[in-house]
Amino acid sequence: LKKRVKAIERKGQQEILLVVDENMRAKAQRKSKRDAAFLLTDEVERNAIFRKLSMESQAKHFLLQDLKKKVKAEAAEVQKLIDEKSITIKELKTKRSHLSKTLQEWIFLQYKLVNSKGEETDLIKLFKDTALKYPISGAGDCAAPRLIQHAIHQGYKIITLAEFWYGASPNGVIRKHKKYYPACKGKCGPILNFLLDGFKVEENPLTKICSADFTLNILYESDDLVAVNKPYGILSVPGKHIEHSMASVLGKKYGEIFTIHRLDMGTSGILLFAKNMRAYKSVQQLFIKREVTKIYEALLDESPKEKEGIINLPLSPSYVNRPMQTYDLNGKEAITKYEVIGQKDGRTAVRFTPLTGRTHQLRVHAAHHKGLNASIVGDILYGIPSDRLYLHAAYLSFVHPITKEQIDISCPSHFF
Repeated sequence: LKKRVKAIERKGQQEILLVVDENMRAKAQRKSKRDAAFLLTDEVERNAIFRKLSMESQAKHFLLQDLKKKVKAEAAEVQKLIDEKSITIKELKTKRSHLSKTLQEWIFLQYKLVNSKGEETDLIKLFKDTALKYPISGAGDCAAPRLIQHAIHQGYKIITLAEFWYGASPNGVIRKHKKYYPACKGKCGPILNFLLDGFKVEENPLTKICSADFTLNILYESDDLVAVNKPYGILSVPGKHIEHSMASVLGKKYGEIFTIHRLDMGTSGILLFAKNMRAYKSVQQLFIKREVTKIYEALLDESPKEKEGIINLPLSPSYVNRPMQTYDLNGKEAITKYEVIGQKDGRTAVRFTPLTGRTHQLRVHAAHHKGLNASIVGDILYGIPSDRLYLHAAYLSFVHPITKEQIDISCPSHFF
């Protein structure tokens, strides 16, 4: 029916164009006749010609209007059928959605989970208090939950479990052949937390923080701003479950403090704070407008093919595995300049200059096969765990929007 409407409109447009062309030619002819009539001395004859030409003009005009109405009416008749079908389709989609949801809920209720304490639950209850509020499609079908559940039912002693990727990497997610990766937080996290309750497990490296007794290293300070060298393993601002952060430490020292930008928990280096709201708003605008030069230093586990270049891979957050980011052509623009600056113990030292400021931008651009295909050493999300994430914010430069002072803050990583 939609094709028929298009065909009617296309044919009608062709007919209308032909009539318009004919009307233009007839109009030119009437003009010639009208100009000739002006030369006649007989007024009666002249006025008769004018009336005839005027009637011809009106006839041509009404002919075109009638044709347009005819095409519109034919298309509207078919469109009426489309609208009727659309209502039926919408009703069917609503019914299908309801049936699908009912079926999915029934399936989730069949997943009866039992932990080592003998406690029982199902997927609906398990996800009720999570951020998603409801299980993700496929929840409970991954290898780790199934193996652990089987072991608990059989009374086996679980010694260890690790999951690795086998085969080519998907286009968006970073996965390398035979490399180990943690289970996803969104789909498996709630299930594993329940199943492993009662087992002695290693501390989660994503929430492991450094000692609260570190020495505060202030790199720059003025009446408006303060820049510190953030140690790796500490949050920039308080998290959902962790209060200890650089912002809380500086808050105790200065009373009121405003975080202008952030670094990942595992990233060390220059972190800038404002002492008042005026400085916070004005300097933050520089970051938003990309008027701040930022340089990072990192160690990669492999050597990139090119010694320098620009990486342009748009990013989107992973729906099922936050805070991980995925390569997505429809995601937000993410651009990074890089330069290889040395080799050390089989590792490659690089200097990154991000031209945008996306979450995990440098880590994804380094690890993704469309980027450098060489993950940052110690990247537990996109690479291989080590003693730390070898990524450091080494340089920050901008013009103070209030004082117009050029501010250059340097803090080398000493990785190499």
